[in-house]
Amino acid sequence: MTESVDKVLIKILVANRTDVTLRSDPHFKNQVIQPGPSAMDCLAEHGLALSVVTIRNGERHRYLFDMGGLKKTIMNNLNAFKIDYSEFEKVFLSHGHYDHWGAILDISQQLNNGIEFILNPEGLYPRFSLGKELTGTKIDLATLDFQQLKQEKKIRQLPDFPEKKFRELAKEKNFKLNFTNQPITIEPGVTTSGEISVSDSEEVTKGMLIRKNDTFLYDEFNDELSLYINIQDKGLIVITGCGHRGILNTIKHGQTLTGLQEIYAVIGGFHQNWASPERIRKTIEQFKALKPKIICGFHCTGFKFNAECMRQLPNQTTLAVVGTTFIL
Repeated sequence: MTESVDKVLIKILVANRTDVTLRSDPHFKNQVIQPGPSAMDCLAEHGLALSVVTIRNGERHRYLFDMGGLKKTIMNNLNAFKIDYSEFEKVFLSHGHYDHWGAILDISQQLNNGIEFILNPEGLYPRFSLGKELTGTKIDLATLDFQQLKQEKKIRQLPDFPEKKFRELAKEKNFKLNFTNQPITIEPGVTTSGEISVSDSEEVTKGMLIRKNDTFLYDEFNDELSLYINIQDKGLIVITGCGHRGILNTIKHGQTLTGLQEIYAVIGGFHQNWASPERIRKTIEQFKALKPKIICGFHCTGFKFNAECMRQLPNQTTLAVVGTTFIL
């Protein structure tokens, strides 16, 4: 990827917490701005959504990356930040968990007719979470008794993607539904990940199932989608939803896909909340080698990871809340 954008503006629309007292760290020289009192009317929930604006030669494009959870927090926060729904040109869905698509029906009503949604078809599959008793154990999925395990509270079905209603709405509003597992060039210097490659050095999230054609399968999160942006003379910005495929795998995939090795910023969910101390250590060691200028893990990243990352990489690590803005 030789093309690039001149500037990128990222605003967190949905995150797990708000904070009007969190101060901007002067070390980042106005590249990371905390919201302060501007977030007083904002809400938080377990979820993620980002506004991503690219600028090249004065031309701006605004994209929506995920839509937050079922509480429709994004609707409130878009109004609080006075962001017009009509400004969004495309919508990316990072994967099929409800805390990333939860408000899709409500926000779709407000978006322009003809807008494009980019998502992996596997994001529509029903999803299930295994209890602690079953996570890490070998289950015969062919004979899995879902109702029995559900009654014993050893398995939980996550909210289903509202496919029928969404397709009806998409037809009504002439949305372009781009279901693909392949990378897509959104504009010069901006590409989606397609299906993210996995190496042996980092595990995919464990303990979840999908149901495909009435058959249960372990969820390998093949539907996970990230966004890579080449910012001029700086390197790659890596934007993730949850990082279920592994945050290091996600970064490496972006390097391979774009041909760019320099990582400028990594922003989103790193899914280290359940990670062992050893995995956290290895991840941070890799971040040290990659030398990004900005590391911002939130949503499912986990307190322990952020605390250790802040301790070892204090000049690169920043916290994020609803309204945190990156001017890159």
